[in-house]
Amino acid sequence: MVNAVIFRFTFNINGVNSYLWKIRHIASHHLFPNVDGTDADLDESVLLRLSPTHRKRRLHRYQHIYATVLYMFYTLHWIFYKDFLYLGKRNLSNLKDITHSRLEVFRFFFWKVIYFFIFIGIPVLAGYSWIWVLSSFFVMHLVISVFFVWTLIISHLTCETSFPVQNAAGELPFNYYEHQLATAMDYRPKSILMNWFLGGFNAHAAHHLFPKWPHTMNRHITFSIQRTAAKFGLPYHSSTFFGALISHYRYLKRMGIAG
Repeated sequence: MVNAVIFRFTFNINGVNSYLWKIRHIASHHLFPNVDGTDADLDESVLLRLSPTHRKRRLHRYQHIYATVLYMFYTLHWIFYKDFLYLGKRNLSNLKDITHSRLEVFRFFFWKVIYFFIFIGIPVLAGYSWIWVLSSFFVMHLVISVFFVWTLIISHLTCETSFPVQNAAGELPFNYYEHQLATAMDYRPKSILMNWFLGGFNAHAAHHLFPKWPHTMNRHITFSIQRTAAKFGLPYHSSTFFGALISHYRYLKRMGIAG
């Protein structure tokens, strides 16, 4: 109960809807990471080619150059557009016939109003000019977005991770546990500092294999995951933060060139 309250508050007070995130992240991404058509986080984009199965466009040849600029607008895009888009969607990747209760719809708009009142309304009422408030709001999101995307995207979209494809029967090549290992990238998973700073998100294999365990256990679980993967010849990917980040941009370049 306490975790649920904290989860809702910390998401909604930052302008993004916790309820829609939970549906998309838990019921779609966590089940089918890196699978085009069933991982909602891998939705096809005109500006970025993030999967080998996505259509390649001419501009993608330069995506490793301009991607960072797009990343800077991620949270603004999420708050002003993507939340509203997902609220109206009835089908999303593997999720079909989605419906929302009136209470959740009310909460959606209620928290949006609260967010804008806190971050824009209160400063203006306190006497700061609209220009300074909106400029500060914009710059804040540029910084938040880059931090969020860089720590999020490198956990799955790198040269080392797999992008499993369904066969004609709709079956994937790995079982559930192999799939989670093959599609995840850990970065400094045993670091006490990184585990504290990122809430265990850097130990991403543990995050996917044991999503209901406390994040404080992730770095400890990682030792067992590494040993077990090595023992049975299973895939396991680990790097430093900057190593994973460089791998991500190399992956973008590869996706912009490869057919």
